[in-house]
Amino acid sequence: MFAIIDACAFINLIGACDDDKYLDFLEYEFKKIFVAKDKVADEIQDNMFKNFLNLESSRREEIEEIIYQRVRAKYICWEDTKDCQDFLSQITQYPKRNGEFFSVALSLYLSRVGGEGKELCEKLFAVHLVTDDLGISNDFGEFFRINQIGNILDTIDIVTFLYLRERITKGDLENYCISLKSLYSRALAELEAQLEKIRQHEKDVKLISFFSEIMNILQYDNTEPLDQKWKDFTRENSSIHRRAKQKYSNFFNLVEDYITDGSLNQIARIEERRKQIVHIWKL
Repeated sequence: MFAIIDACAFINLIGACDDDKYLDFLEYEFKKIFVAKDKVADEIQDNMFKNFLNLESSRREEIEEIIYQRVRAKYICWEDTKDCQDFLSQITQYPKRNGEFFSVALSLYLSRVGGEGKELCEKLFAVHLVTDDLGISNDFGEFFRINQIGNILDTIDIVTFLYLRERITKGDLENYCISLKSLYSRALAELEAQLEKIRQHEKDVKLISFFSEIMNILQYDNTEPLDQKWKDFTRENSSIHRRAKQKYSNFFNLVEDYITDGSLNQIARIEERRKQIVHIWKL
């Protein structure tokens, strides 16, 4: 089995436990671990420390060393996957050239001609793309299926696999879900902190009330997509929204980042998966 890890999965596997032990376990369980050479390593480097806002300099150096030793020195696949990229682009019409695109192209390559083993049949269904990007299954799931590549897994799937392989305990699996949920909750915590500062200094009662309504929208409610709720809310309150955004642009940048990165949907997904742990049968 081959594992391809994208940026968000790599960051979460380390960030959820502030440790690289899960990467150690994966190296035992998989024949080879790969990271796409295009975009992914840079995305890891650029985004890793968003999860470690108050990190001491010595610990930051340790994590930078992990990134270098694991990703740049060991996991990056230097094979030329341009033919696979061209085919993927042609079939899916996917417009972006991001880490997800290059990870899927690498998955296709490894399912056909890459890695170890000389026979094609040794590679079909042998590739597992590990990602916590919620959109990747919608964008590329059908492509994975019809090309017999393998599986698209999230990090909870991977940690569950490690539990079934007796690398970790059920308690470790539960703690991973809790820690992962906490990672995605940090953005909301930052918004709440910003809002508290606004409440302390703002004198305009209408603005204070408007910001309180924003926080109510951002709280968990999966009855409709958050981005649609936000569009409807800002359209219905366009005048005060413009005034508030001009005065507190940093706050609204955080709100828009929170909506764009899908943190709320991730939190709901993780909580649902945590509840499903009791459904796992283990001998």
